[in-house]
Amino acid sequence: MDISDIKLRKISMMDKLLIYNWFNKNDSIQFKIKTKNKILLKNHNIWLRSFITKKQGRIWIIKYENKDIGNIRLNKLQYKEYEIDIFIAKKYRGLEVASKSLLIIEKKIKKGSVIYSNIKKNNNRSFQFFIKNNYKLYKSNKSVWFLKKFV
Repeated sequence: MDISDIKLRKISMMDKLLIYNWFNKNDSIQFKIKTKNKILLKNHNIWLRSFITKKQGRIWIIKYENKDIGNIRLNKLQYKEYEIDIFIAKKYRGLEVASKSLLIIEKKIKKGSVIYSNIKKNNNRSFQFFIKNNYKLYKSNKSVWFLKKFV
């Protein structure tokens, strides 16, 4: 697979069910730090509308073979600082889609920015993914690894 096989598009409210369904998948929820249970559609719609209108960050839908297969969300923490969250549908994991999508995103943000990834310690696959993509562990506690990368 080549990086040109991957397309990213900005999210819109038309994607609310897609994002909602991905977020509430059991293989997603178990790795969430802040969210312990499935969320209600009503609450998700309120959150998404607020996220988009208040420009709290950016979300891109990842397209591969003309299908929506995942998303990348950057939550803006402050100027040139972001927290990242990536989701890839199970069928497409292990194909380097996430790594190539991450490269595209890193080129879109301002030079000198910092991207943080906080990973629950039950998610070793995600930890290995970010280490492979040059994120550095800068601290941890009993339940979370804290990684960052300067871009």
